[in-house]
Amino acid sequence: MNLPWEDTVLHYRDRLAAKTVHSPTYLEVAKPVHRGAIGRWRNYSKWLEPSMPMLERFVNEFGYG
Repeated sequence: MNLPWEDTVLHYRDRLAAKTVHSPTYLEVAKPVHRGAIGRWRNYSKWLEPSMPMLERFVNEFGYG
């Protein structure tokens, strides 16, 4: 790729130590499916509004209402 060498790649762990993790952990991902999150989509309904006609079928079919 003909990119110049960056010494910062040698210290990536330092940057990671100070970084907030925003992705789910293995334990969160490995949990079985539960009903606790049903309806949380409503918190985002104003942004989902343009897509609701297409999504409504899934909301009903999967019991997300």
